[in-house]
Amino acid sequence: MQKYHTDTGKTLTKEEFKKIMGELIQLDSMYVGKGALDVLMFLFGVPIVALLAKRFIPGAQSIPEDIVIPAATSITVVGLTKTHRL
Repeated sequence: MQKYHTDTGKTLTKEEFKKIMGELIQLDSMYVGKGALDVLMFLFGVPIVALLAKRFIPGAQSIPEDIVIPAATSITVVGLTKTHRL
């Protein structure tokens, strides 16, 4: 902060803030770990697979999609919590 904000008596300007944030947050320093990818894959993948399975399993069409997707997501969250992945 001292590199970009030299006037200590005044508040930080918008331009100074942008420069500081640009230095702190760089795209090449972002790293998404395997655990985060697993959680995202499970949280979005399982409901999609459940929705597709509902369309192909005979007799499952009577279950509304408003129940299938939240139920699949909830079951996924419980499973991830029990296996200490979430």
